[in-house]
Amino acid sequence: MAVVYSPDNRRVVHPPEVCYKGAGWECSEKVVVQHDGIPPLVRLKLANSNSRQDIVLYCYKAGNEITSNYYRHQLNIIANQTLMRATSSALLRFSTAVMPNERQADAECGL
Repeated sequence: MAVVYSPDNRRVVHPPEVCYKGAGWECSEKVVVQHDGIPPLVRLKLANSNSRQDIVLYCYKAGNEITSNYYRHQLNIIANQTLMRATSSALLRFSTAVMPNERQADAECGL
C-alpha cells in the first residue's frame, strides 16, 4: 500500500502507470472495478521484462470526494480551491505480485 499526499499541491498526485512505464513495466489491462461498499478503483495488470506480473488498484481523494478518474480528481481540487475549501490531494495505491498459480484464483475473484 502506498499513500501519496499533499496538503496543497495538486501536481504531486499523478496516475501510477506513468511511473510504472518509466520503470519498464507494460500495462496489459486498465479497467475501473466497482464493488459494493468501496469506491471505484482503477485496476492495472502489469508485466515487466523479468516475467513478473503485478496487479495494482488505485483511486484519488480530494477533500471528501473519492474518484477513479484523474481528471475529475484535478477538477475537484480546483473546485475546492475556488470555494475556499481544503485543497488536499491524495493517491491511494494497492499493489501485489501475482504468481503463475494465482492467476486462475485472481480471475475467479473478479480481480
